[in-house]
Amino acid sequence: MDPSNLLGIAVGVLGLILTLIFERKAARAQRMLVDAQFRLEQNQLEARERDRRARTLIWDDFRRLAREYAADIRADFGVPDAMVAVGPRGAIVAYLLMTEFGVEIPIFTGVSYLKDEADGKPLPPTPMGNWEGPEPTDRCWNVYPSALRSTQYRRVLLVDDWVRSGLMLKRVKAFVQSAMPEATVKSCTIAMTQTAKNTGNRPDYCKIVVEDEGTYFPWGLAR
Repeated sequence: MDPSNLLGIAVGVLGLILTLIFERKAARAQRMLVDAQFRLEQNQLEARERDRRARTLIWDDFRRLAREYAADIRADFGVPDAMVAVGPRGAIVAYLLMTEFGVEIPIFTGVSYLKDEADGKPLPPTPMGNWEGPEPTDRCWNVYPSALRSTQYRRVLLVDDWVRSGLMLKRVKAFVQSAMPEATVKSCTIAMTQTAKNTGNRPDYCKIVVEDEGTYFPWGLAR
């Protein structure tokens, strides 16, 4: 056989071998890239889940904090004669506190509406009848049973699950104080934001400082 033909065959075989080697390396590199991307996405998901868990207060946290807050309130303020829950979520906290106080305490629960910033719809009207509350703002209203106006209560505790800016709690506390002028009104929330703490709109009883956004309670996102 002509040596030049042998050389051509050898070059062709070598080229085929090199092509196969490079294709395998490219496929391996592609698999490694896909695996690395998958691991990165998994790590990001796990990091977000860890962050979410770190921002989540579970029922055991609420029970523990209610026990601690009740002890602090009992020592500093005494067992309240009545509690006012800013809304249904606050009523959950009020019930936990009442359980720790060990006595039946009237809980006046308010009705509130907070407008979604992205929603262009106007606020719905407040409930009619025996309800009253502080002057509504362009973003929210809060109303409470008219039976709140009573002279029989001397120690009143205003309760909510958390405060973001503290402005709503401040408005509601002023209303409750006007409705019960003879009472001493103090406030308690399970958690508050750094904003509320820094601006001086913090509750009288609160130990937990959370992020302004992305905090979760057993019933969902804090809002």
